[in-house]
Amino acid sequence: MTGLIVEPGCHFACAELAIEQRRTKLRHPWTNGPVGRMNRTIKEATDKRFHHGGHDQLCRHLAA
Repeated sequence: MTGLIVEPGCHFACAELAIEQRRTKLRHPWTNGPVGRMNRTIKEATDKRFHHGGHDQLCRHLAA
């Protein structure tokens, strides 16, 4: 991998929310397992907290 594309301003949002950004080590794919599991945990928690019946309902929630 020669680069990574991220959303502009991501580090500002993380700083505002007191989220520490960490990176996995290069050429150590076994460190991606815990990262993948944490991402799944966050996604599941988000789905439970903000369940939306469809795309239109999600758009209305985000616009509010």
